[in-house]
Amino acid sequence: MENKKVRLAVLGNGPRGTGLAGVYATHPNVEVVAVCDIADDLAENAAAYIQNAVGYSPKTFKSYEELSKGACYDAVLVAVDPDIQVDYAVREMERGIHVMTEVPAAYTIDQCYKLVNAVRKTGCKYQLAEQTRYWAFIAKWREIFETHAKAIGKNTKPKSDAQIKKWLQDPQSDSAEYKMWG
Repeated sequence: MENKKVRLAVLGNGPRGTGLAGVYATHPNVEVVAVCDIADDLAENAAAYIQNAVGYSPKTFKSYEELSKGACYDAVLVAVDPDIQVDYAVREMERGIHVMTEVPAAYTIDQCYKLVNAVRKTGCKYQLAEQTRYWAFIAKWREIFETHAKAIGKNTKPKSDAQIKKWLQDPQSDSAEYKMWG
């Protein structure tokens, strides 16, 4: 089966959008084809960042309207202010474009329903860019707990990263919130 490159647009080229664009640009099955930001020079800076990282420069756009009319893409990373990203995400899914947004996914329950309903209606993929589970210190916490579990004869994993953090702050606590195994 032949791998088709996903053509990705990035809406919002602040540090997070640009950083993720650079990561995706290095993936062998992704081509960042467009970057867009209304702020002066951010799209151009993101394009230069990608050029330096992988040797090609995506098209730059100054508005969502220009991006949606002037670029051909399969998926979009929406890295704009959280209070407006749902509207962009829904508009893109209604155009048949797969979407990833930054955290938080939405500010209101109504916005959450808009996202869910757009996915159901369009069949497009939606992904929330929550990455803390991959941070190095989270992995180290899990390693500590797995080692600790073996030492005390328990083999179940911690219930959540929040519980891990709380346990690390007070491992002697007897409160149910801190009980990690069982």
